[in-house]
Amino acid sequence: MWSYFRFWAGMILGATMGWAQEAETLQRWNWPEKKVVWQRGEATSEQLFSEITSWGNVAERREDGLLVVLASGGWLAGNGGEMVDETLHLETVSWGKIEIPLEECAGILFPPDFSEKTFSEGLKRLLAVEFSEDFLELRNGDRLTGEWVGWKEGKITFRLEEGESTVELTLETTAIRRLGLASRLRQKTRNGEIPLLLVGLRDGSLFPIYETDAMQKNLDALSPEEVVYLESCRRAGESSEITEGLPPVSNRQWRQKLFPFTPPTTSH
Repeated sequence: MWSYFRFWAGMILGATMGWAQEAETLQRWNWPEKKVVWQRGEATSEQLFSEITSWGNVAERREDGLLVVLASGGWLAGNGGEMVDETLHLETVSWGKIEIPLEECAGILFPPDFSEKTFSEGLKRLLAVEFSEDFLELRNGDRLTGEWVGWKEGKITFRLEEGESTVELTLETTAIRRLGLASRLRQKTRNGEIPLLLVGLRDGSLFPIYETDAMQKNLDALSPEEVVYLESCRRAGESSEITEGLPPVSNRQWRQKLFPFTPPTTSH
């Protein structure tokens, strides 16, 4: 009986180890041909972005880091950052330091309010609401409108107009729930363009990649091991209908990915 058990246990373990060794991993990107290069053992193969149903699993959002919400949809996870000359210098786990033009940002969600309810509410406010001034929503319930002018050493500087006077406030980020950038800054909202891919990173970042996108260069500089999820946004035969006021990805995808969702199983 024991030898019988050991035989089948060895067979199952061997099959499992063989499957793990032969699992496909992302090797690199082929942007000109819109393909992913996979590696299985020592062999490589290419696959069109549009042929990828889904691969991997979306990583959980970190509770101890902030999220920079992109004007074109999705978010990047960070530990902190600074604002320098209309550019956001974000400290990330996957990339290290990455630079994002403010015109490509919708705002920032600060921890620890990342429950599904507050997370979805924050995304809706930053992405779907039109506003002419930057705003801060504080943890005490106050809402300030004005101009975001600085971020350094964990402190946000915000300029307010009070009557005929101009006042600058410096606040710890721990006092802030969310920061929104005025719609007038958003020059690259993609205006209904459907992305090529939805990309998820190990640090909880989840964002779309477009035909012409600076993020392609950033991904090339990133270790493929940091990429844990891919999904095509341009599948043949599937509707690309856009929901008014929401980021430019199909209804089905954004319902699943930007709002409460269950990570998909591995397949492509």
